[in-house]
Amino acid sequence: MPPEILDLVMQRLCVQDIIHLAQTCSRIRASIRGSKYPLAHAINTSQIISVHLKTIDMMTPMELYDAAAKATALSARMTPDTADHILMPRRRLTFDIKGSPDHFWNRMLLLDNFIFFVLSNLHNDTLWILDLSSGLMRSRDYDSISGLDYQAVAQSNSVLVFLAIYSENSEMTGHSLVVDEFTLDTGRLGYCKTHFVMRCEGMEEIPSVSLEVKGDRVAFIWFGGILVVDWKEKRALELELEFAQYTDYTVIVHACFHPSHNSVIAVYRCGDLYETASIGLPELPPLAEENKIWVNTELNHGVLELQDLDLFRERQSWGKDARLPSTIFRQIGGCDTYDAVIFPPKQPEAEYISAEHLRYSTQTWQGFKIPISSVVQPPIACHGTDEERIAPNGAPFLFIDQNEKCVYTLRLADDYHRETRWVRLSTRSSNLYKEGDDPLDGKALHNCIAGYDTLQGRLVLFVDQRLEVLEY
Repeated sequence: MPPEILDLVMQRLCVQDIIHLAQTCSRIRASIRGSKYPLAHAINTSQIISVHLKTIDMMTPMELYDAAAKATALSARMTPDTADHILMPRRRLTFDIKGSPDHFWNRMLLLDNFIFFVLSNLHNDTLWILDLSSGLMRSRDYDSISGLDYQAVAQSNSVLVFLAIYSENSEMTGHSLVVDEFTLDTGRLGYCKTHFVMRCEGMEEIPSVSLEVKGDRVAFIWFGGILVVDWKEKRALELELEFAQYTDYTVIVHACFHPSHNSVIAVYRCGDLYETASIGLPELPPLAEENKIWVNTELNHGVLELQDLDLFRERQSWGKDARLPSTIFRQIGGCDTYDAVIFPPKQPEAEYISAEHLRYSTQTWQGFKIPISSVVQPPIACHGTDEERIAPNGAPFLFIDQNEKCVYTLRLADDYHRETRWVRLSTRSSNLYKEGDDPLDGKALHNCIAGYDTLQGRLVLFVDQRLEVLEY
């Protein structure tokens, strides 16, 4: 087959199929390993694991092939075919966090070979950066890091960290947005080269804040509205929720940026109904500057009415007892599709935890249901972390079976896997279990889970001032 025809064929394949094709003969394998074109134009390039914070454009053909092969192997391991299928850790890394409090608050991010985590005490929160390859750690103190979500975005040799900070000091009371750029070079790990602070006026009593990032824009999301900030252009717009048409309570569950239009996609709940809508964004008004701190004023405030929303799916009722937030809503790679996973209230007579996986297209504005495999299912007695979004680059819901010493998580369907599956991860080989003693020295497993990275199959545990990374 001529190389140009082979390239056309591979444009319609996913990463896993291209890697499998490379194993059929040496000539095809050499062609795929010698050119970035096939894998760079696969239909699910979001599955490719980053190499040293490099994007696909920055990788060499061999780096891209090796990263795709690693992702394909993990994809196969994360596909259970029997009810007793359980993944055992292939590698374990342990790091001592000396002098730190023995409480993690379930705030951590995994980004390529780096882990970002927050440790709290009575006076402040500390953001730590850990390089898994060298074991080096650096830290920076902040006031309280609000909510359960913050974001890290890789640059070439640095990382931008977006944080929602809550302060109670006399100089800056209430919420603020902080954008810090840290170097990731071994010699200067954790050096802050860029620092942006925006005080959010009128947001002193917000009960919960999460963040979504796209390019230079950041969205503050809370139950009562959305604040969109362009931190480079120093512009912002706050949209406060006002749904006078509903007599029952209305809250925003989650939101994210539309991939190609100047709008935000939001999931909100009206009483016992979930709806999905797009919110068009006008030009963001400029911020005011006060003593090197940017501030939003009345010019940056707006009202979000029901008629402003472009609804693109039918209403779905889940009952008024459904907990919030009980939905994840995220974009899949660079595609124009979004996922929503909703957990209905637990039924006492049920044997297993139930979930609904819905996927939406921003091209057709249609939603459809994706089947969830029943090969592996978490028992109803599992303790869930569904109130904590702890893995923004993967499925955030983890369900812990303390008796079996394992963790259940969802591997969402993609262009290769046509159905969503529960995956069971064993923690029995962890150093946290001591022979002859109670598991985790008497501590509940769900209090020791720090986070999970779907793309790289890594579970992070934290207890007794020790961080343990289990790679599956």
